[in-house]
Amino acid sequence: GRYGPFTERRMRCSDLGDAVGRLAALSAAERARLPGISAPRAAQSLAGAVVGHTAMKLTGLEAVALCPWAIREGVLLRHIEDGPAWWAEVVRRSDEAAPPAPVPLRLASASN
Repeated sequence: GRYGPFTERRMRCSDLGDAVGRLAALSAAERARLPGISAPRAAQSLAGAVVGHTAMKLTGLEAVALCPWAIREGVLLRHIEDGPAWWAEVVRRSDEAAPPAPVPLRLASASN
């Protein structure tokens, strides 16, 4: 963005919900003309907004901090800053975590 990659950016769940509605009303070509949405990402921008909004609602997050980098850059930066030991801790915690309880599959059916 115009303020640089180290500027803190926050997004509220309610704002993302509003954006989902606005994005849904536009075609992918129209979304590609919006600031911050590139043509290659325009088709998936609505799906990303829906997933993000749903995740925030389900986890009860009212706001999140946004990062201009992808997860791979985060992993690389963490490795550079903290060395390889941090990943072993992530794996250890993952191995200790109890697997989630199975959720029964519910299928919609037409009523007669």
